Amino acid sequence: MKKKILGIIVIAVVAITGAININLSRSTNGIMLKNIEALASGEGGSFVCRWATRDESETQVVCIRIGAGSICTCGDVKYY
Repeated sequence: MKKKILGIIVIAVVAITGAININLSRSTNGIMLKNIEALASGEGGSFVCRWATRDESETQVVCIRIGAGSICTCGDVKYY
């Protein structure tokens, strides 16, 4: 009788733990999706991206909003 009760308790704990993990996973995925949408909301706006050096040796340039070079596609990277 004690083994049955212990078995039922173990099964209940495993089921509850699984349900909690599923709910946390779903809410985390929703938060990540909102963050991605927030980051992407500025794309396609009225800003212009320009080339800027990324390191002191000027062997790598990246296209960003605050760049000072010629107009480019935001996020592009070039190596020289």
